[in-house]
Amino acid sequence: MNFKVLKVLEIAKDIKRDKLKRVALAKEVIVKRRVNKILDILRGQWHIIDFLNFIIKEMLVNNSQEFINKLV
Repeated sequence: MNFKVLKVLEIAKDIKRDKLKRVALAKEVIVKRRVNKILDILRGQWHIIDFLNFIIKEMLVNNSQEFINKLV
């Protein structure tokens, strides 16, 4: 292949990778905000740690918009 074509393909892959990273970071920010709202409401109730661990694990494993929507 031509060098210019390879360079363009590499740039396109980088752009796609950056978009995926931005989407993942945006989801993480949304979840953190929602978890912080929950923490503000449940301040001082330490038994809730198991519940929060579940939320974090679900977000890390599934990372789906459906789970984020159910979190609200």
